[in-house]
Amino acid sequence: IEQALTSDEVAEAVVKALDSEVADRVWAEILASPKAQMLVERIAEAPEVRAAIAQQGVGLITDIGRRLTVITEALDDAAERVVHGMLNKPGHEAETNQVGLVTRALAGVVDLALISALLSIGFGILASIIPAISGGSDGLSIWGVFTFGFAGYLIGGSIFAAFWALVGQTPGMRFLSIHLDAGGTQEIGLRRALKRLFSIPLSVIPLGMGFFAILMSPERRAWHDRIAGTTVLYDEEAKLAPWSQLRQKPRAEPPSPPAEPS
Repeated sequence: IEQALTSDEVAEAVVKALDSEVADRVWAEILASPKAQMLVERIAEAPEVRAAIAQQGVGLITDIGRRLTVITEALDDAAERVVHGMLNKPGHEAETNQVGLVTRALAGVVDLALISALLSIGFGILASIIPAISGGSDGLSIWGVFTFGFAGYLIGGSIFAAFWALVGQTPGMRFLSIHLDAGGTQEIGLRRALKRLFSIPLSVIPLGMGFFAILMSPERRAWHDRIAGTTVLYDEEAKLAPWSQLRQKPRAEPPSPPAEPS
């Protein structure tokens, strides 16, 4: 029996049976059966499968952010060297954990893009509902545009202040693995967050000189950072590989018992 099962004739017969039209029809009927569909749905709805897909998506976004952080960190150093060379001022050779202008600007662009998309959807819905309710024209008046713009400024500023106060970083800052720090803590509080928010126009109004101070300051702090007492730092833990956090720390060996007196 063992010789018959391992013979080439049996193997060839099995291959021909699997390649036949009868086998194809059987497989088609099995795959089209309700039981097979139920099995596929059970697998797709399994919490383990969904968690794995979500983890892969988050991991991909995190990896992209880390790659961008490496690039922008090099651009920060290059921008400082150019500015210091133009002003004939010695640069900062020591490695620093403070975040430069390019990385902070990219994080701000990501945050503004997210907020703009959110506000565009919300204001678009309101712009289509309000004229229908009031019976006015389809377009918005100049006062309506001004009102929406002012409301958008308040909502956007509130979102920034809320993220700074609660977790010390916005989604754009989290994407690039940077955060705010005040006195060694990432939780800067609502008061400090509002002070930083209202100080940003002071850095913007004089032709952006407050942001230009990041390139000149050894601590890479803008004017609104100095006013609010905050510093933007890199996330050291985020630079570690994901699998490095899974390694368990070696257990300390128990102390040896004292030797008995002879």
